[in-house]
Amino acid sequence: MEDFVTFEIAKKLEEKGFNWPCYHYYRKNKKDLFMIFPSENWDYDEERINAPSISQARKWLIKEKKLFIEISMSFNKYYFEIYCTDSYDETYGNQINRKFNEIDYNTDEQATLAGIEYALDNLI
Repeated sequence: MEDFVTFEIAKKLEEKGFNWPCYHYYRKNKKDLFMIFPSENWDYDEERINAPSISQARKWLIKEKKLFIEISMSFNKYYFEIYCTDSYDETYGNQINRKFNEIDYNTDEQATLAGIEYALDNLI
């Protein structure tokens, strides 16, 4: 089973324009994750907040916002770096718009979620 973004990140994604179809959602008044079944009405429901997988949220940031989150490991801890993919400098490549995180996370999922949230809060 895929890992999904948190309720808080799902709300921020919606605020920033995320509207890709998802098979999971949160209710606006609950933080419980629900699954959309094929028999359900797939039309937009204003009580739902799309709950993309972590992978789907990263792909949206790349395709729609030109932000790439890279996860690396150092001394058994994970950290993220964010690159702006729509700019390029002859000398420095795309690192000219690099955002580096100094906090270490225990898992790559934690680092990825933190990177997604950082991008939503500070770069969009």
